[in-house]
Amino acid sequence: GGLLAYFHLRTLTRLPNIVSCSHSVANDLAQHGIISKVIQNGVNLESVQQGLNDAERREKRDLLGLPSHGVIFVFTGPLIRRKQPLLLIRHFLEYFPGTQTFLCIVGDGPLMRKCRKEANGSNQVLFPGFIKDVGPYLAAADIFVSAASAEGLPNSLLEALGWHLPVILSDIPPHREVLEINSSAGCLARNVGTTNLFSSFDENLLKEEAQQASGDIVNRILNARVMATQYS
Repeated sequence: GGLLAYFHLRTLTRLPNIVSCSHSVANDLAQHGIISKVIQNGVNLESVQQGLNDAERREKRDLLGLPSHGVIFVFTGPLIRRKQPLLLIRHFLEYFPGTQTFLCIVGDGPLMRKCRKEANGSNQVLFPGFIKDVGPYLAAADIFVSAASAEGLPNSLLEALGWHLPVILSDIPPHREVLEINSSAGCLARNVGTTNLFSSFDENLLKEEAQQASGDIVNRILNARVMATQYS
């Protein structure tokens, strides 16, 4: 891995135009003497949806076989070490034991078996597996969560914001960069290695104002239209 990173960075120094997908990636490259232009990732506006009301959300849940009542947190992405799904499951079960609260893990990967073991058969942790179109699961959920230890500017987060989902995110530079656009869209969980990520949960995240703030981030800035104009 270290050798590949070395050759990757050396190759970048030979390119005339370098673009970083986030300010945090640009800052990382700058530490290696590589200057890049920042063009943030953006979600396709055609896939951006309006936030659903409770009745519409229950209908989506019924179609997917998800619990019709209670709060559903959703994670989407590969089950790999960098995404820290084991930590996410452990924190969830510690914070919401025996409640009508659910964590839906949408994805697959090398840590799937360990994730199922960590869940220990709990009916509060749901494993749909790999899903080609995660949109219906985002539509059925209440809050998007990520405990990732590193990111660029994650498309999974942008897709969730496109569905007007409020978010609870680990406090890393790319997540911070997104919420700096509209802090009402969610919260950052600091020191997730020692502090439960879900302790950042606030009932206000379930309100319409938080949903509107999430949609605002992609409607104004982190969308494909804005991204494309910066490449032209």
